[in-house]
Amino acid sequence: MDHYLRQRIFKTDELGPNGKEILLNRLHKTRSAREPASSVAFDINDFIHVANSERDLQELERHTRLMSSVAAVSTLRFGASLMRLFHHLNCPEQAYSIYKNDVCRDLLGDNTCHKILMDLLYNNQYYHQVLEVFDTLRHFNIDCATLAFGAHFHINTAGSAQSCILLLNKLHSHRLSQRALHFAAMLCLNQHLPDEAIKCLKLFKKNSLSSNLEMICVAQQRRVGDLLALLEEARVKSEDLKKPLNTRLYADTMSVVRVCMDQAGDEAQKTQFSHLEKELNFNSALSLQKLSTLLDRTVLDEKDFVKARGKRGHIS
Repeated sequence: MDHYLRQRIFKTDELGPNGKEILLNRLHKTRSAREPASSVAFDINDFIHVANSERDLQELERHTRLMSSVAAVSTLRFGASLMRLFHHLNCPEQAYSIYKNDVCRDLLGDNTCHKILMDLLYNNQYYHQVLEVFDTLRHFNIDCATLAFGAHFHINTAGSAQSCILLLNKLHSHRLSQRALHFAAMLCLNQHLPDEAIKCLKLFKKNSLSSNLEMICVAQQRRVGDLLALLEEARVKSEDLKKPLNTRLYADTMSVVRVCMDQAGDEAQKTQFSHLEKELNFNSALSLQKLSTLLDRTVLDEKDFVKARGKRGHIS
């Protein structure tokens, strides 16, 4: 998106104050797919970088359907730019509508178009549509998979949990991001499926979020002894002043832990828990933040680390 936004500035300066209207008038006169596709495509690509109104979008939609109907559709290269425009203007309904048009399917069929569209729909809470777009993906993409697991997490029903588990099994041969696995584990816990959540946690390295998820798993299974052992492990880590943020126990994690101790712990275990909780609090290991909130960072708007070779890393 950063490159697209820079191109908007550049193209606006290049075309001048009247350039947008000149392009719009030229495009408006195009009524047939028999006109030279390459020249019209260049106009469309330029117009995508200056469009900013409902009238502009309507003209672009008309031309996209028109140009997508020609035999030389494989030579058109403005699909990703069009999706970036919809993302920039935050128009999920229009983007989804044009994507669902069978005529435009080839133009918008690559992974980049799918990722941008899925992120736009995800940001606007169209979670079922996110999954529909993911189901039409031709080749696996780690970012699209992360968005799909995030959509299942937000739908948060027994059915979405089962679909999430099936998707996890289906993609077992692919590399998934840690956030995708966090989404899957948290959804299973929300639906009181701790055994399935533990399977997710075994697929990646232990970190602060997974430690919290593991505690919730153990608490839901009423394994009080193991829960106290995890809390003791957290207490020991929290005393390392060189790494003060290595141990964070979040508010919703501790809420589930307290319910487990109240309902399943004996008096000695409750006393031990009270002592551990006080020490964790003294070591500033207890956080007021919620684990569920930290899982759901915006995917394409956050600043990702750029790898040495100049390419952005996948969503983690």
